[in-house]
Order: sequence, then structure tokens, then C-alpha cells
Amino acid sequence: MASPLPDALLATDVMRDADMTNPGTSACFQGIGALRQMFDYHIETALRTEHELRSKITSMEQEKREYDEKIRKLEQEVLVVKGNGLELEGGLSQPQRTVPDEGEDWNGKYEEMRKECKTLKEELHSKRNLCSNCNTGPGSESCSGQISTEEDLPVTMEHKLYLSDKVSGNNIKHVLRHLSVPDTDVENIYYAHHDPKECCIQGLKKWMENKGKKATVGALIKGLLKCGLRNVAEQFCVIHKLHQLHKLV
Repeated sequence: MASPLPDALLATDVMRDADMTNPGTSACFQGIGALRQMFDYHIETALRTEHELRSKITSMEQEKREYDEKIRKLEQEVLVVKGNGLELEGGLSQPQRTVPDEGEDWNGKYEEMRKECKTLKEELHSKRNLCSNCNTGPGSESCSGQISTEEDLPVTMEHKLYLSDKVSGNNIKHVLRHLSVPDTDVENIYYAHHDPKECCIQGLKKWMENKGKKATVGALIKGLLKCGLRNVAEQFCVIHKLHQLHKLV
């Protein structure tokens, strides 16, 4: 029996000769070569993309660790400010910050925490000055010049949270406008936040950003009175032990 190997070689030679002489067969082999190059390119691109993604994930994990460390130091700083041994009537508000969730603005959260820690320090400094002018502490009748000092106290997160529970509906807009928050800012806040309480907090935050040191407890009380919210102003003074301001309401 003849070996099949010579027949196979003969068939290969025929296909090679056909490839050289038949235009259709030549085009087919060229198409196969082009497809192979395309697949090789896509595979190389996929591998490169995978490498870039892994590098990005590693970088983001490192960035998260760095922010966690910064937040931990800030929280320690707040504890140092609050725990320095000085007892103050009325207490101090502590910024209610947590580690930002994935997808949030890390830089914005960090900057917000830094500002709230600064506000806490200013509040502590103001209450220390208040005590230094009193014989019996804040609220004492013997405290000289206490009215102006209470008016100059900075507005804190504790104050904003309290008002967000007491002021509702259109009254929030009225208060913000009496505090000279621009209408465009008020509308933007209501567009971005559907919860009335959050609108109140964000509106007061915008007011504090615009007015700086002029955004005081005294100015806030005046804004409430201009809107006819005398009961809210009175309760605000009682809850936060602003005794002399309460007498003016």
C-alpha cells in the first residue's frame, strides 16, 4: 500500500500554487492575516488597559490611606481643643464628620472638616473671653459687657442643627434672605437639596461663608426676629443659655 504522505505533500503544493495564481484565494489569506493583526492589537490594548487600571487602583488606595491619616489627626486636634480642662456653661459643638464614602469629593470633605475645626477653636476662644469678663461664668448678672460678647459668638453646627428642626417651609427662605443670602444662592440650595432641614443647614453655611466673622449669633437672632420668628429666637437663647440676648428678644 502506498504511503499517504506523498499525497499530502502534493496537496500542499497544489494549495500553495493556487495561492500564487488565484486572486480570490490570495485575498482570502490576506484577510485572515489582517484579522490576526487586529486581534493581536486588541489583546495588547486590553493588557495595557488592565495594567493602567491596576496602577490607578493602587494609587487610589494610597490616597485613601493618606486621607484617613489626615482625618485621624484632625479628630485628635478636635479632642485636644475640647478636652483642655476648661469647663464652659452650655458646652461646645463638635464637628460631625466621618470618613468620606467612596465616590465623594475627598478634597471638599477635608476642607470642610478643616473649617469646622477652625470654627470650634473660635467658639472656644470666644467663650474663654466671655468667662474672663465674668465672676460667676456665662449668664451671670455681674458679667460686664456680656451682651456684646454673646452677640459676637460664632454660629456653630449645633446652632444650625437646632434651627433646622425649628424653622420649616418658606420660613427658611425668608430667614436666609433677611440674612442677605443672594436669591440665586437660595434657589441653588433648594435645587440641590430636597430635604428642608438640609436646605436650612446649607443656607446658613452659605451665609457664614459670605459674611465671615460678621456671621454671629447676634446677627442670626436679628434675622429670626425680622421674619417674625420670635418664639424660635426665644427658645434658641434659652436652649443655648444666651441669657442676656434673651432679654433683648
